[in-house]
Amino acid sequence: MQVEGSGDFNSTMNATQGEESEDFNSSLDNLIATVLILCTIVGLAGNISALAYFLSKERKTIPDKLYIIVISVDMGTCTITTIPIIFSLLNNRDPMLYADSFVCGSLTIAVYFLLRVSMFLVAVMSVTRSFAIIIPHRARSVCTMNRIIAVIAGYSFILLFI
Repeated sequence: MQVEGSGDFNSTMNATQGEESEDFNSSLDNLIATVLILCTIVGLAGNISALAYFLSKERKTIPDKLYIIVISVDMGTCTITTIPIIFSLLNNRDPMLYADSFVCGSLTIAVYFLLRVSMFLVAVMSVTRSFAIIIPHRARSVCTMNRIIAVIAGYSFILLFI
């Protein structure tokens, strides 16, 4: 036995649940976008200040300065790539730039490339410092600027094809 108007009640309940679900998703997107905005601002400020500090420092050795400068630029660029995601979240997940598969793929590849280069640079900097501790007299001849640039460029080139 069906109660009169029960179909209307169920459709009203489903519509209300759909609106609540949509409101929740919208507020969750706004929360995620806000967190990403804060991370972007803090990340860019940190990378810019680190870059400015190490460029102004005269006492640092050149290889260490090079590593920090490249890492700052690398992570700053990686932070900037989150800006289209923030705009997409704030515009009800409108794909905007990501609607084009070439742009979407390029940004994805760029982010993963930059993250891998960053991890590699930290590892190379650790190896360089280990040389400076283990063989301090030969470290200056082993860790020259040209070799460091060649290693960074070679690894970056290899990463492009992985």
